Amino acid sequence: MNINIPYKGGDDNHKQEEYELESIATRDNVEYQHPTEIEEIELKSLRRVSDRIPAAAWYNIAFAFIEAFAYSGSTFIFQNYIQFPPPKHPGDQPGALGKGQQTATAWSTFFQFWSWGTPVIAAIIADRYLSKFHTIILFSFIFVSGLLILTVTSTPAAIKAGVAYPGLIAGIIVTGLGDGLQSISLVMVGEQYPRKENFIRTLRTGERVIVDPKLTLSSIYHYLYLTLAIGYLAPTITTNIEKYHSFWLAFLIMALIFSIGVVLYSWSRRWFIETKTGGLQLWKSVLVIRMAIARGFNLENAKPSKIPEPHHSNIIWDDKFVEELRTTIHASKVLLFPSIYWMCYGQMSSNLVSQAATMETGIFPNDMMSQVDYITLIILIPFMDKVFYPMLRRRHMEPSPITRIFIGFMLITVAMSFAAILQHLIYLKPPCYQFPRCNVESGGSKVPNYISVWWQAPIYVIVAFSEAITSLDYAYSKSPPSMKSLVMAINLLTSSIGSALALAFVPLARDPLLPYMFSGMAIVSFVTGCLFLICYSGKKQYN
Repeated sequence: MNINIPYKGGDDNHKQEEYELESIATRDNVEYQHPTEIEEIELKSLRRVSDRIPAAAWYNIAFAFIEAFAYSGSTFIFQNYIQFPPPKHPGDQPGALGKGQQTATAWSTFFQFWSWGTPVIAAIIADRYLSKFHTIILFSFIFVSGLLILTVTSTPAAIKAGVAYPGLIAGIIVTGLGDGLQSISLVMVGEQYPRKENFIRTLRTGERVIVDPKLTLSSIYHYLYLTLAIGYLAPTITTNIEKYHSFWLAFLIMALIFSIGVVLYSWSRRWFIETKTGGLQLWKSVLVIRMAIARGFNLENAKPSKIPEPHHSNIIWDDKFVEELRTTIHASKVLLFPSIYWMCYGQMSSNLVSQAATMETGIFPNDMMSQVDYITLIILIPFMDKVFYPMLRRRHMEPSPITRIFIGFMLITVAMSFAAILQHLIYLKPPCYQFPRCNVESGGSKVPNYISVWWQAPIYVIVAFSEAITSLDYAYSKSPPSMKSLVMAINLLTSSIGSALALAFVPLARDPLLPYMFSGMAIVSFVTGCLFLICYSGKKQYN
């Protein structure tokens, strides 16, 4: 709905907005207004609220939960699986391949790079060849196939026969490709709430409020993030299975759970809303950009209305598409910076796992500490959505997406700095000092340095705060309807770029150089966050 802002008597201090009030039927014992004409209202006198979340959105959120559960439960055990050899005694440090920390970090980071990059492939397929739903089903089949490869090649017989390492590589590639369904499933969540215009609602209390679809969409993605955080508690199960039973059983359980989720998702399809994009979005984008470069590096000149008629035979786009591409490019510019954020974030499933293995863990697996992050998120997200942000909105103090992303940068910087300090403290502790888990043995098992793993907890709590504050729904809310899959994939691609950047730190992923690695990431994150704020703060199109 277009909102015009006329001025009374030329007085700029008394703004009023014109709303076209929609006819809404009575639902859930709540009375809705049914006006017959345009009303002028004072916006500041009405409170903005979010709408009810449709059931179809909850179905898609549930599937995202299953995907996150299977993804985290199967991939968060990679570091131990690759780094450490098989344990000599039950309950010892779990492992299988014994390739060392650098190799484990390299493969874990590559998997993050690959799995966060494949959503672009899925987005292209969904836009050009298949529907979003059928693309999700196709990539789900690929994902399950990858988990089954990991299951078969991680059995004791496969490890003994020497096929576990090539099986790991094949499993990483196939599973990572299947995980491309992320971009489409995230878009499907948002599409289940199609309303775009504000409307007026009268509550049971008699209060008239503005129901804002943007707030509703933000609320949907807050609940999505909360659900994903719960799904990421899956390593609580698989890390204990790997420690006290085997890796192959952990992979198999995740494959079975995800397969059940796909069946239930397919059954729910009848209620889904799916926006048709018309296909060829990426190809048309390439053609438009090529035309813009040829005509003076100006997108405006790529509009068909600006091109002479004789050259229209090869044009398959219109002026509206060029404007949508301009919006997409503006959103993508902002999304390039968070790659550094995700570079640091990825340490939770790689080097921080290895760091925990050098500390006293007691009965807990070393790769279970990441669950502190997700438990914190489960507490934080409802608080932020229901208490913190509404309070800021009432005081007209709600931070812009740019401010929130900057705060996220600063918090992840603090987390990496803490990790560097903690690594230094580990090196100060006996019995192995700068070379934890050395040849000092006790009963045939290598022992960690004498420092509790719970010193890692503040790192994960700080990271959780940074996630809760950072704008998850920015890319979706800023993208045009015809390009939401592609823009969401680009948003996920920032994580892939971050993993590629993290590969540059792999040479430092060994004792006694780890403090320099964490410190370097903290410095890069701080500088990037400051540059980000300088570049985009105050620009209305990004706030």
